[in-house]
Amino acid sequence: DIEKAVERFEKALKRAPDNKELVLILGALYRQFKKTTKKSSRQKSKLAALKYLKQATDLDAKNPEAQIEMAEMQQAAGTDQHYRTALKHYRKGEREMTKSGDAIPLQIHNNQGVLHFQLGAPQRSMEAYTRAFAEIANSNLNSSSSTSSSTSTSTTTSSSSSSSTPSSLRAVTEKYSNIMYNSENITLTYNFARLCESSTEIQLAKEIYIELSTKYPMYVESILRLAQIASNNNEIDQALSHVYDALCIHPANKDALSMQGNMYLQQGDVRMAQGK
Repeated sequence: DIEKAVERFEKALKRAPDNKELVLILGALYRQFKKTTKKSSRQKSKLAALKYLKQATDLDAKNPEAQIEMAEMQQAAGTDQHYRTALKHYRKGEREMTKSGDAIPLQIHNNQGVLHFQLGAPQRSMEAYTRAFAEIANSNLNSSSSTSSSTSTSTTTSSSSSSSTPSSLRAVTEKYSNIMYNSENITLTYNFARLCESSTEIQLAKEIYIELSTKYPMYVESILRLAQIASNNNEIDQALSHVYDALCIHPANKDALSMQGNMYLQQGDVRMAQGK
């Protein structure tokens, strides 16, 4: 198990205290202790993970794996300062992967988009999500071209056109609508819709949420955003209808129950609100 693995690697590290691989492994292992039940143990594991990951990045600043591990840990901490530090490590990791010619995992672009969103930088958030969609499109294009040499001419044309960066959220949607709703891109597309919603592109966000909830009826997050948009427009009956749909899928969903209670309060129905 993890505890035995940690004990084994820590013994090895005592014999080789500057071993870059060992400190990175230990940092990653301690991050996995977050599922432990005791709060004090979680805190100790968090501090140990931070110590080892910092050591890993200090020993080898050019190791993208260490940079990304540190970025993910900082992102999970949940404060603006941690978010800024996470972005710094994501950029370092991305830079080293680019130098090595390695593909940038889409999750890195997505996480950067989320961080910029949380830090109130919508333009940078859009740019990060756009890079993610562009890489998906290029990956699909390369896969298609590798299976059919007869498409080489059209591939060149498409690649050059995909290099142009859309100038607006609506333009991003129009350019990448053919890939946005693929099952593997749901989280990325939902996060992009949240950016649209916060950037006053409410109608565009609504269109994306509707498409997501239509294609993936079990994806409660998009249904709840539709409920929130309706509530913001004082369309309480419509909002309650969306919440009801969400609760039919996940009856114990805390966000849905909370929204339902708040909406009953808006209607002045205290009795129903207290039951939620």
